[in-house]
Amino acid sequence: MRDDDSRAGTDTTSFVVQIDSALLRMIIPSITVVYDRQSRRLLRYEGLSNLRDKNGDNYNVRIEFEYLQGNANAQLVKHDLALAD
Repeated sequence: MRDDDSRAGTDTTSFVVQIDSALLRMIIPSITVVYDRQSRRLLRYEGLSNLRDKNGDNYNVRIEFEYLQGNANAQLVKHDLALAD
């Protein structure tokens, strides 16, 4: 896991999670997660999903999360699923 500081100076932090082995990295792609620094809530997931297409291949997705304001136990109120071909 490495901190992706391309968002330096923002209220979020992102991490790229990948396998250490160069050989396994060729077949197991990395994922990127973005968290809100203050609340520590997950804001975005990008990477391989467990959803499969008609050929049985997993989709690469980007899922955006938004939470209700002012609620300590906020619920997920929105998610966007962008499927990459």
